[in-house]
Amino acid sequence: LKHAAPDVPIIARSSDLFHLRKLEDAGADVAISEMYEGSLQLGGAVLRELHTPDHEISRIMELFRERDYALTRGNEG
Repeated sequence: LKHAAPDVPIIARSSDLFHLRKLEDAGADVAISEMYEGSLQLGGAVLRELHTPDHEISRIMELFRERDYALTRGNEG
């Protein structure tokens, strides 16, 4: 698809972080892991039930995203 329409952004969904890397390597501009993002949302829901402030939940989730996606891409998070 990237060769046929290089200006069209490719946004893909993967089952996990391993497959996310494969999609990015294949040319996806944005790839989202269903399992990982679902797990983050579940963790956020638990924190909400424990009365953690929304801004703190967002901060925690973003820290996990930055670290784990960086590790998936071979960077140190």
